[in-house]
Amino acid sequence: MKKAISALMLSLGLAVFAGAAWPQAWPSKPIKVVVGFPPGTIVDGSIRQVANEMEKKLGQQFVLEFKPGASGTIAAKSVATAPADGYTLLFGPAVGVHPLFTKNNAVDSGTELVSVSNVISNPFYFIASGKLPVRTFDELRKYAAANPVPLSQGNSIETQDLIMEILRERTGIATRSIPYKGSTQIVLGILSGEVDLSIGSILAYVPHIPTGGARVLFIAAGKRNPLFPAIPTAAEVGVQNFELSLDYGLWAPLGTPNEIVQRLAAEAAAGTRVPAVADQLRKFGTDPIGSTPEEQLRTFNAQIKFWTDAIKQTGYKPRS
Repeated sequence: MKKAISALMLSLGLAVFAGAAWPQAWPSKPIKVVVGFPPGTIVDGSIRQVANEMEKKLGQQFVLEFKPGASGTIAAKSVATAPADGYTLLFGPAVGVHPLFTKNNAVDSGTELVSVSNVISNPFYFIASGKLPVRTFDELRKYAAANPVPLSQGNSIETQDLIMEILRERTGIATRSIPYKGSTQIVLGILSGEVDLSIGSILAYVPHIPTGGARVLFIAAGKRNPLFPAIPTAAEVGVQNFELSLDYGLWAPLGTPNEIVQRLAAEAAAGTRVPAVADQLRKFGTDPIGSTPEEQLRTFNAQIKFWTDAIKQTGYKPRS
């Protein structure tokens, strides 16, 4: 009889433990997604598209909280220190907040956060202000060579600074960095001539290309984007092996139960595969991914290796 009671108590204890490790009621309240950039960007638009689909499957609202500034590290740090209960997530470019790129409040997502899913990949486009007297990348090179004062380039994340350093190494085009809180502000700077150059997403510039307010000189990818077939690749303008993109994914605080992480990953991936969502993500100029946590972490580690090697080659140092 005592053995039976002991066995029963043990089984009850295991059940309680299992319940603590995997909260069966999850999600029982809205899920917060912290974004390190201002609203109104492709970062905002992309996660809204996918989150709308996740809401349908999980039965809870996804609430976006914007914490722009410091190249996204403010947002990343807030999630890294949040409760690991599945109700707080980070959406953004995890590479950009790595210690490679920032001295203060850096977050190494590979060790300080749990990977959930890589949602989109955003190829870089090289953009010049319409105020510059250039229409092609070759004209830009000649203009930069004839003018000893470095051209200004706007950035909202420090990877953009390093990309410009790589470009300087390969083409001789020197730039000085002008920091902005987000891409919307950079677009305004390009249109006004406050900054000469930028490298980033194309979406916000599309309305200004026909008017000449901004000129997209190339895409840092292996092939042209079918939505923008007139824009040449980096290789086509003479910059070889310059295929670069920035991945935006979901990350959770360390200790978040694996069952929750896997469920979030599955629903995020499913959301990117809904045809209407995938089409909209492509219209943003991004590629829908929807990876597993393991795939996202492998990609992250590979990108960190690439940027580590690039830093060694260029001697780049983070500004803050």
